[in-house]
Amino acid sequence: MNRPSLFRKALLMGCILAANCAYGAPAITNVSGAVSQGGTITIVGNGFGANPSPAPIYYSNFESYPVGTPAVDTGLSDLNGNLGSLEPYVDDTHSVSGTKALRVNYPLNHNGAFPEVGLGKLNLTEVYVSAWIYWEHTAGSGGGVLPIFKLVRAEADPVYHGYPGFYDTIRPNEDGAIVATDQAAVSATRVATYADVRNAEPTAGAWHRISYYFQLSTPGVANGVFESWVDGVRNADITNDMLLPAGSTAAINNVISPIDGMSNYGYSNSYSLWVDDFYVAATQARVELGDASTLPACKVRYVQPASSWSDGSISATVETNTFPPGTTAYLYVFDADGNVNSQGYPVTIVASSIPNPPIEDGVQP
Repeated sequence: MNRPSLFRKALLMGCILAANCAYGAPAITNVSGAVSQGGTITIVGNGFGANPSPAPIYYSNFESYPVGTPAVDTGLSDLNGNLGSLEPYVDDTHSVSGTKALRVNYPLNHNGAFPEVGLGKLNLTEVYVSAWIYWEHTAGSGGGVLPIFKLVRAEADPVYHGYPGFYDTIRPNEDGAIVATDQAAVSATRVATYADVRNAEPTAGAWHRISYYFQLSTPGVANGVFESWVDGVRNADITNDMLLPAGSTAAINNVISPIDGMSNYGYSNSYSLWVDDFYVAATQARVELGDASTLPACKVRYVQPASSWSDGSISATVETNTFPPGTTAYLYVFDADGNVNSQGYPVTIVASSIPNPPIEDGVQP
């Protein structure tokens, strides 16, 4: 269970004092607007809670950019000036939505710095990050030190070495198997709380959704949170973590995207990695579209970026992704504490002029 937000605490206290209001998980009662790619829907219900900044800090499916567009022209930044030959770009080889995604190539015999593409100057107390990734081994063979994919990092300044923060690292071999991992929340005093249990991994040759929620503790109080998921399966579940000492004013200032890897340390292997539907928000309150009527039964879920949010009404942009026209999909609303409606609200996908072909070869994560 996530630590309740300050708003939720105040709401609960008000309910206790008034003794005339009830709080529960979000409930959807009506949806208006065509559920078509790029359209806008209004979701009506109750228990959605507050979301002062409903629009994400960053969201892109990279469809509006020509093939070859550098990552730094899609609203992302070169956080450490390390791109060099590892400049990521928009590519149409693989995609989970539409026809394009962001690609980076880690070439043979490359021992250069990590590219560190992402967002800076955020000044957040909590952050939610979601991305779809696809990666593959492209050339070479042999043993040696494993390559490193630092999937997502978020931290205070300076980039990469700022604390507090969190990170998630995988180390694959040339066969596409992930043979080592490392994931932790790190406090402002550099104390790491490791998430050693891995229930799911983003293996090679298929699209996988990775997502993270990180909430700084109240200074001097052990109530920080770090959670992570792969394809909806929970990996990290760290709560009651002392991330800020008393008097600390540290904030989450940087989010590094999954494009932060290195191909090898002295042996000849190369890899490519694609990122799609990259989403960064200042809260875990969000709307998702899933393929089943209950959350545990969903095999795929896609974030629907919100533009307005109140306790009883949400407006969101539709991202149909791999759902073809005529499909029944299900809407879910997550509040700021991660509570979600137990039953998905059924909607029918409507045809749009914006194409969204299925995942390559019918592979579903």
